[in-house]
Parts: sequence; C-alpha cells; structure tokens
Amino acid sequence: MANPKDYPPLAVLRAFEAVGRLHGIRRAAKELTVDHAVVSRHIRSLDAWVGAQLLTRNAKGYSLTELGSTYHEQISSALGAIASATSMLMSRGGDLNSASSAFRASRPCG
Repeated sequence: MANPKDYPPLAVLRAFEAVGRLHGIRRAAKELTVDHAVVSRHIRSLDAWVGAQLLTRNAKGYSLTELGSTYHEQISSALGAIASATSMLMSRGGDLNSASSAFRASRPCG
C-alpha cells in the first residue's frame, strides 16, 4: 500500500484532473463547488510537489503540458478506479449494513 506522503492530497489531484479535463480553473472550481482561488492554489501546490509545470495558460483557458498530459491520463485513470470501487461497494451496501449491524449487536454494551 502506498504511503500518503508519497503522493499529493486527493483534493489537489481532483482539482488537477478537473482543470485538465475542463481546460479552465473557474470551470473546475464550479464543478468541484469551491472558489477558483482554491483550485489555483491546488495547481500551484501540485506543480511544486512534482517539481514541474503541468499546465500552461492560453487564450482559451489552460492546457496540459506534455508532462502534464501524461500525468493527467494516469491521475484520471486512478480517480476512475476509485470511483468504480466506491460504486461497487455502494451497490453492495445492503450486505455491508447487515454485517455492520450484526457486529454492533455482538459487542458488549458499556
């Protein structure tokens, strides 16, 4: 299992993924329901974390650098895997709720 110190915070990665996909900080902020300044800080933080510029600003918004594009593909895939795993887990929620209830009932009170 990866150590959380080996990768940036999930919120930073989510912001990067959204900016790369939507080509804009304000558009990403709207989707993530945060202020655009938060997304900007996340992007600066990520650039510092990896030691490279991942996005460039242009007339139409933002575009990924070559390195940013490669990283974006991997991050998008990883976030997609998290979403799939979560969806699968939630679809089995009835089983998990039953197991959780049985566990709580078996524990001594007090």
